[in-house]
Amino acid sequence: MTSESSYNFLRERNIMVLIACRIIWGLTQALFMTYFSLFALAQDGVTSELLGYIISIRAVGTAVISPMAGYLADSLGRKKIIFVGTAGHAVSYLFYVVARDFRMMFIGSLIEGLSVIHMPALQAITQDSLIQSRRGLGLSATTGLQALPSLVSPLIGGILADRIGPDSGMRIGFSLAFIVGIGVAFIRLRFLRETVDRTVERIDMRSLASLTKESYVGMFSLLREYKALWGLTVITLIDTLFAAIAAPFWVVYAGNVVGISTIEWGLIEIIVAGVNVLVLIFSGNFVDRFGRRRVMLINLLLAPVVNLSFIYCQNFPQMLLFRISLTVQNAFMMPAATALMADIIPRKDRGRAIAAIGWQPIVITLGAMSAGFFRFLPFFVGSVLSGYIYELDPRYPWLLLTGGYALELITCHFLIREPEKPAD
Repeated sequence: MTSESSYNFLRERNIMVLIACRIIWGLTQALFMTYFSLFALAQDGVTSELLGYIISIRAVGTAVISPMAGYLADSLGRKKIIFVGTAGHAVSYLFYVVARDFRMMFIGSLIEGLSVIHMPALQAITQDSLIQSRRGLGLSATTGLQALPSLVSPLIGGILADRIGPDSGMRIGFSLAFIVGIGVAFIRLRFLRETVDRTVERIDMRSLASLTKESYVGMFSLLREYKALWGLTVITLIDTLFAAIAAPFWVVYAGNVVGISTIEWGLIEIIVAGVNVLVLIFSGNFVDRFGRRRVMLINLLLAPVVNLSFIYCQNFPQMLLFRISLTVQNAFMMPAATALMADIIPRKDRGRAIAAIGWQPIVITLGAMSAGFFRFLPFFVGSVLSGYIYELDPRYPWLLLTGGYALELITCHFLIREPEKPAD
């Protein structure tokens, strides 16, 4: 039984600020995140194939900025980078607000990808603020609390999409997310406490070219310095490729093939969000007690079967059961894989490591992580191919995703090892 003192990390100032900001902003973001594909397909000239390109362009921005983002997070400190990236992310939503065809969608998606400059710093400051012995519990509990907006907003977004259409309904969500996002940027700048000693006070723009080269080289030097990171990196690449193929079409398939309405999908998201929060409150404690690798292996063993069941869903109850199963899996996998990376990489290099492979190495959910330099190529390729594969046969993305999880299981068994002594 987890003692009350196990959750003392929730009183830490940074954790409170991060959770509060995520909840505030998430209330508006969750209005449209689930239905982004429906919004994009409602714009002039956007097809299933073009949707894949629109989403893939985020990876281009990520690839350009991620190495520099990790370097800046570890050298200039976390707070300034978090402010710049948060504000940039908010601004990207303005382009969706005014979008009428694919061109503004492309620009918004690119800026959204560039805004990940703050993600290494944001996730590093979270991991820095948690004690080693409760790292798994801390990551799962904070993620669960940050997901509270999903208990309300997806259904509201679904109602908006159903009553006034995915185009007008989602524009309301994008507008609100821009306004709130700017406010969150300033709150984070004002109240977050820095967790690293800054090694430089400013960046000389005249040496930007050499700095960029150094930051890119630094991505690969991490793999030489931390051999234990190899296995996690390989799994991340596999996971990103196959998840990106299916990511744009979960809600599209559910609506067009199964017949789930946007309101029904929103109701599913709310129920699933409740389950997610409840499981995340204790799943990290399970990870801390039984080990990261063991939890990862169990979930990857189940993942192929659970994901394959999606294309056999024929009604609302079956779809709900599928989503609950998927959510429970991710609630255990997320803290296990993320805590493992934090155990491997010490604080001084944590920003660069997150910039390299992202803060969640494995994602057993509907989305695909584009944040992370090494994830650029598989995310880009998977997203570009997604529309073509879906048009061949709507079931193909999930057949491929099932095979991807089988590969991850094999990789985890042979390449993943936990460090004898976790990093600080």
